[in-house]
Formats: sequence, C-alpha cells, structure tokens
Amino acid sequence: MKSREAADVYDNEPERIYEAACRLVHQGISVIPMGSGISKWAKEPHKQALIASGHTYQNDQDEARASWKPMQFKLPTQADLATWYLQARARGLGMVTGEISDHIVIDCGTTGWLQRLHGSAPPATGLHQPHPAAGGQGDDMKA
Repeated sequence: MKSREAADVYDNEPERIYEAACRLVHQGISVIPMGSGISKWAKEPHKQALIASGHTYQNDQDEARASWKPMQFKLPTQADLATWYLQARARGLGMVTGEISDHIVIDCGTTGWLQRLHGSAPPATGLHQPHPAAGGQGDDMKA
C-alpha cells in the first residue's frame, strides 16, 4: 500500500504540472503535454491529451492523429492546458523552444556542466529555469 505522502505526490501531479504550464505560457513560453513515468513513451507528446483538445491532423488513411505543430506558432490556450492536464491527466510537460518563445534549452545532465555554463548549482529538482538567448545570436555562450 502506498504511503499517504507518496499518494499525494502522484495523485496531484497533473494539477502541479498544469500550474507550471500556466506560469510558462504566461511568460510567453509554448508548452505541450508529454507522457510520463517509466514507459517507453515518457518523453513523447501525450497523444490522447492533444487529440482531446482538437490538436490533430488526418493521415493518409483519414485517421485523426495527434499534432503539436500548432504550438510551434502559437501559445496554447487556458482551455488547452485544462484539457491536457485536468481532464486528460497528462503528467509531463515539454517546452517548445525556438521562434515561438524566443528561448533555447540547454539540458545539463550534471551539476558540473550547469556550473560551467551558468555559474550556479541547479535551482531545485523539477522544472529548470528558462533563460532567454541574448540577442538571438548565441553571444551569451562565449567560452
């Protein structure tokens, strides 16, 4: 049987991710729902959530397939976020980087790389802090 604390962590995970997604979208960062857990789909877009919010395209067999392409050009709406996290219960979040949000992401797997790039330890477990690219020219990454 799960402990009450462990149950709380997993039971309210979509709500916590929803709140984080709302904060990111408010900052102008486009997000998409992601799979979660230890499954082989953990780092893929959450197809059921995207379909539930109408983000689809028709394939050659005229079947509706999930698509996150619109999020490359526009921010998700509050209704999208609510559908993804509160209704479909997606437990992961992906940041859409590039032109839409004017951000890049550097995924540092170790504290040493983050210290070298940013000069500090990771802020906390969970969400990383987004940092806009300076001038869009990469001049903030000179060695």
